[in-house]
Amino acid sequence: IFVESPAPFATVSGPLHLRGTANTFEATFMIRLTDASGTVLLEQPVMATSGSGTRGSFDVTLDLAVQRAGPGTLTVYEASARDGSPVNVVDIPVMLER
Repeated sequence: IFVESPAPFATVSGPLHLRGTANTFEATFMIRLTDASGTVLLEQPVMATSGSGTRGSFDVTLDLAVQRAGPGTLTVYEASARDGSPVNVVDIPVMLER
């Protein structure tokens, strides 16, 4: 999973725009945004245009309500087909803005 935007340390607020490419099983992966305390602000599945052996693109805009400005982490990952645990995890540090 390659995230083109937002870039590391970018300032993000609602709505959150996410763009990149991915080669994941059935083109599906997860997005999670947490604040500095680990509180999950957003978590939902996203689909690329193709997957399972081919790299597909994604360009999504997600609803986001930031309650407190400060550092956060955008995590994108694929859920393991075996047990659902996160695999191919990418963590991107961001700055949250109200």
